[in-house]
Order: sequence, then C-alpha cells, then structure tokens
Amino acid sequence: MPASPPAPSQPTISIASSDPLAHLSRTLAQHQTHLVRLYASLGHADPQTCAANKISDLHVGILDTIEAQAKEAEKEVAQLTHAVAQLTEQIRQLSIRLGHRDLEAQLEIPAEALVPKLQRIQNILNDLSQTKFDREILVENLLRRLESFAPILGDQFIQDAVTKSNQSLRIGQMFGANLSTEYISRLEKQSQEFELEVSRRAQLLLEHINEIFNLWGHLGISPASPSANPTEDHSDIDPIVLAHLGFKDVAVTVNGDIKPIGHCESVKMLPTTTNLEKVRARQTWLDAERQKREEQIQTWYDELCVLWARLGVPEDEQEQFVESWRGLSEQCVEGYEAELKRMVEAKKEHMVLFVQKERDSIIELWDQMYVAENERANVSIMYSDDYSEELLASHEKLKVQLLDDLSDKKVLLNLLNKYFTLLQEAHELEVAEKDPNRYAKGKRGDPGRLLREEKIRKRVTKEKPKLENDLKTLIPEWENERGRPFMVNGSRFLEDLVIRLEQEAALKTQASGGHITLCVALQIDDTPSPTGEATTDGKHIAARLACEADADGRDDAVEGSGGKRGDTGECESVRDGVRDAASGLEGGQHNLHHDGDPAAAAEAGAADDRRQLRPGPRPSPLRPPPPAPLSLIHPNHPPPSPPDPPHPADGDHHLPAQSAGQSRVVSGSSDASALDQPVTSFIDLQDHHQPSHQHQPLGMEGPNTLEVLQLDPIP
Repeated sequence: MPASPPAPSQPTISIASSDPLAHLSRTLAQHQTHLVRLYASLGHADPQTCAANKISDLHVGILDTIEAQAKEAEKEVAQLTHAVAQLTEQIRQLSIRLGHRDLEAQLEIPAEALVPKLQRIQNILNDLSQTKFDREILVENLLRRLESFAPILGDQFIQDAVTKSNQSLRIGQMFGANLSTEYISRLEKQSQEFELEVSRRAQLLLEHINEIFNLWGHLGISPASPSANPTEDHSDIDPIVLAHLGFKDVAVTVNGDIKPIGHCESVKMLPTTTNLEKVRARQTWLDAERQKREEQIQTWYDELCVLWARLGVPEDEQEQFVESWRGLSEQCVEGYEAELKRMVEAKKEHMVLFVQKERDSIIELWDQMYVAENERANVSIMYSDDYSEELLASHEKLKVQLLDDLSDKKVLLNLLNKYFTLLQEAHELEVAEKDPNRYAKGKRGDPGRLLREEKIRKRVTKEKPKLENDLKTLIPEWENERGRPFMVNGSRFLEDLVIRLEQEAALKTQASGGHITLCVALQIDDTPSPTGEATTDGKHIAARLACEADADGRDDAVEGSGGKRGDTGECESVRDGVRDAASGLEGGQHNLHHDGDPAAAAEAGAADDRRQLRPGPRPSPLRPPPPAPLSLIHPNHPPPSPPDPPHPADGDHHLPAQSAGQSRVVSGSSDASALDQPVTSFIDLQDHHQPSHQHQPLGMEGPNTLEVLQLDPIP
C-alpha cells in the first residue's frame, strides 16, 4: 500500500497581537486555506465547500461567544447600577431620619463610573449607619426614661408628650422613628420637664401632707379613728398619709399638739394625679372645717365678750377660760357653746340692768346731739318696762342709729361746741363785769383776773365771727345733702343763729362815738322790787350806770380814775351820787322834764306802760341770751374834763369836776342813729341784779324810753 502524502501543518495562531481583530481575520483566512488543503488531501470532491462549511460553523460560534460576553457585561453593569441605586435610596432615607439635609448633593457626580461610585456611596452609607446606630441607642435610653415617669405622670401624659414628634409609646416600634438631632433634643427637654413635673408634684404632695398633719392637730382629729362619713370628709386617705409619715397613729392633745404613736416602715406615696387629688380634697375639707370652727368660735367669743363686760366677769376669769379652751377641737367648740348658753341665761336674769345701761348711753348721745325733750319723749322704748331681748335689741338698734347720726354731725357738733363755749365764756365775762363790787376799795381779788378776762375777750372777738361764718357755710350744705334741717334742742339752729346775728347787728348799728361818757338810763319795769314792795305807781325804777371804754379798746373804769384800773375811788363817788339821785326819783318823779306838768307826766307814764307790753327778742336755744344794751350816749355830748383828785381829808368819793356848761349825765335819744355802743357793766340803783335777758334793748322802743337825769355838781 502506498504511503499517503504528509498532511499540511496547522497554522499557528498567536494572541500576542496588538490588533486582535486583524490578527483574527488573518487567522481565519489561514485556517480556511489550511482546511481546503486538508480536505483536498482527504480526497473530498469539493474541499472548498467543506472548508466553507466549517468556517461558517466557526463564525456562528464566534458570534455566540461575542453575544455571551456582551450579555455578561451588561448583566454586571445592571447589577452595579442597581446596587448604586439601592445604596443611594438607603442613604436618602437615613439622611431624612438623621436630619442630614445636605447629603443629596454628594450622591450625584457627573460621568462617574459605577465601581468607584459604588465604593464611595458604600462609604457614605457606612458612616450614616454608624450614626443611626448611635442615635438609636440614645433615643432608646431617652424613651425608656420617659416611660419610667409613666407610673407617676400617667401613660396618657407620656403618650401625649411622645406623640408630639410622631413617635409611638413602645420602644420596639420606635426603630423606624425620627433620629434627628432636633427630635433627640426634644426628648431630652421632655425628660427634664418630666423630672421637674415629678419634683413639683412630690413637693406639692409633701405640702398637702404637712398641712393635713397640722390640721389634725388644730382640729383635734385622730387619723387612725374611722370617720362616720369618709366619702364626705375624704378621710380614707388618712391611713395612707400615716404610712407615708411612718407613724402608726398620732395623739392630739387639747391644745392641738400632735405626738406620734409608734413607728413603722414608711410607704412613700407616689405623687400621682389620683393621690394628689385625694390629699387635696382632704386638705380642702379640713381647711373648710377649720374656717367654720374658727368663725363659730370667734362669733361666740365676740358675744361672750359683750356678755362678760355687761355681767362684770373679771378679766382674769375671761383669760382663764380662753386659755383653757385653746384650739379648734370639737371639745373647744362645745366648751364655747356651753359658756355662751350659761352667759345668755345670766343675761336674761340681769336684763333690766342691760336695758338701763343702753338707755344711759342713748341719753348721753342725745345730750351730745342736743336732742329736744319732746323728741326724746316720742321714743316709746325708753319708757317700756317689758324687759326682754326684743326691747334690748331695740335699744341697741337705736344706739347704732344715734352713733351713725353723731358721726354724720361730728364736724358740725365740734364747731357748735366751740361756739357754745365761747358764748358761755362771753356770758361769764359779762356777769363778772356787772359785779358792782368788782373794783370795791379794799376788796382783795385775783391779781391775774383782769389779764385772763382780757385774753378771753380777745379770743371771743377773734374766734366767734369765724365760727359763725363756718356754721353759716357748713350747716346749709349739710341740710341740702341730707334733705332735713339741722336741729338743736328742737329748733332749727340756722334760724336761731341768723336771729342772734341780726340782733347783734342791730345793736352794733346803734353804736357811736369813741369817747368815755357816764350816763344813767332809767327803765320802767313791771317787776316788783327785791323787797316785794311796789314802787311808785306800781313801777320799779332801775338805773344803770355804764362805764364805757373808748374806741381803741382801753377799758379804764372811768376817765376820772386817773388812768389806773385799780383806782376805783371815783367810780364809788359816781355810784353814790347816782344812788342819791335815784332815791329822789322813787318819790314819783317819773320824768324830770315834765316836772310841774301833770298831763305830760301822765302821757309819759302811759308810754312807759305800752313799752313794757312789747316782747323782747327770742333767745336762741342752749345759748346765753344776747346782752342787752346798758346805756345810750348822745353823740353830741362832749367828753368830761379830767377829774380832780379826791379830797384826802374826808375820804368821801365824789364825781369828777365838770367844766362849766357840761352835765355829767346826758339824756338819751330815741333816734337810732344817735346811739352809742352798748356798755359792759351797770349798777342797779335798787341793789337788785336783773338778768340781762329781762331788759328790753334801750333806744329801740320808740319815744320816752329814756328819761333825762340831770345831776348838779357835788360840792
């Protein structure tokens, strides 16, 4: 058998080419050529076709490999892209939970490859995960602390606080919660607020317990003793309070002191809302009970003080009773109640004395307000003899009304009392000045009397007009505001004051001159003589001697006294002369100007009778009557000449010497414009003092009021 020809050698394919596609193309061409030679050597009829078929199969395999490689690469790209997207979403969610709003810009970098991007994002995610882990632990601890306050503050209180940040109460549900720094800060703040709230409630609970403990002592309540009505007085909390204090019981003394009895392990009360409400309700009831007992005891004590004072209970016994019943226990309340009942019974036994005492107080108030007798007589309770509680209450009510009225009139009554005091001083001064023996020779008196009288005179002159003006101003205002008159002794004081001031003004209009003059005024009076015998024609003739001071206020007795207050010799001479003249008048000489003319004398006597029928001015109530003018001085009469000194030999007192043509006593005038000021003293020629209010004002009764008395010089 002949040997076959040797097969052509396979071309070597090198992969170490710089251009894989060109190398592959050359390799495929060489391979196709080599296959043709091989098939030709094998004896195939068409080696080209066989080689082409093989090359076609090789092309399909290459395409499959290329496609497989492409798919594998695409799958890897898709996986990396998905991983990057997942990590980015995780980072975005964590950034929201952690409150990192600035990470969005760091996630996207333009034209960044997937592998480095994946690595960078993975690093960011790792950092956020560590932060998340740390914050979860912190939030867990904070929530556990908040839950620890639930037994005191209540679940709802904690729930409301936690859900403010959209968080649930249970810790197992909180891992998807907000982990931002703001939320953690809020939880920390709430934890601090809860601590403060618990501390506040604990302090409030302690205050309530201490107050309850003190009220036990004040009210004398034993907390271990069961109450008859615990639902009303909330005493069911007392044993719990005792256990909190660590006492088995307490002993309350009569004075309200508390002493613990036995000790036990303290079971502290939690300052829960329920416990606080219970202790608050218990304290409120105890406070109300304390206030009620205090008011009751104070009311009874006030009544007892009045009864003790009325019954004359000694102060040491009163103090002993108060000391014996200190505190607010039920025993103290019963003690005061029993004492009040005892005093009320004693009061009923002495009702007459109580009523009389109130009547004395009412009379004193009447006196202070110048209530008239007819008004007093209209108060029927003052004369009732039915001594009962109602009568005493009526007196007390009237007394309160009078006190209110006195308070309302206080200002006016003060002015009125000052005014009456001034009038009384002026009246006493007038009476003293009318004393005929005031300057009697050899009579010893008070050396400071004249000085005091001068001070009184000045005070009356200064203060009296001011008080009158104040009264005339304030009384109308008071009457207009009250709608009723201001009464004094049954009459309207303002009218009496106006009448008095009009009388004084009328007397002042009669004033004239500023010199010193002596005059004798004869006044016909129906009053019998002091001896009881009727005077000539049934008329009592009185002559008044006036020693009138000059206008500038000097009050020397007579110009003839030598300018000295103490020298009264000349005044005595004048009095002696006037008395002699009056003695001659008692023989029936009613009018010296009509001597020898019976018809004129009869007409003058009739005028005197008519004058005496006219009533005088009505005196004001409770005030001294206004002084009547005591002399009338003719304005044209010249002043007397300086007096001669008394003769030392005979010691008699004579009238001062007169210049030629001058009379010592001048006639009066019926003309009101010719009247001088009223004088301050007079001498009754009959040695009989008539009260000043019985004399009619001279010079105002028409003609023939004054009789002219002409005295010849005394040798």
